[in-house]
Amino acid sequence: MEDVINKTDIGYIYGLCCPTTSEVMYVGKSVIPILRFKAHLQKYNLLKKSKKNNWIIHLQNNNLKPNLKIIKIVPLENLN
Repeated sequence: MEDVINKTDIGYIYGLCCPTTSEVMYVGKSVIPILRFKAHLQKYNLLKKSKKNNWIIHLQNNNLKPNLKIIKIVPLENLN
């Protein structure tokens, strides 16, 4: 999977999943999903009020964090 993640001609549709139920709570897109995932968890990115951010803050307050799930790998031109 690592060699797939390093390709620059592909994009990823990913989900942020509940660590207790595995339910997909948020769907996003990225060229480098692990970096985007880490950015979702940064305090400065959680300042804006949103359902996703409220959920992540709630998890963090309970010493949890979402799980990253790659839903689909797509050609980069199809990512937008």
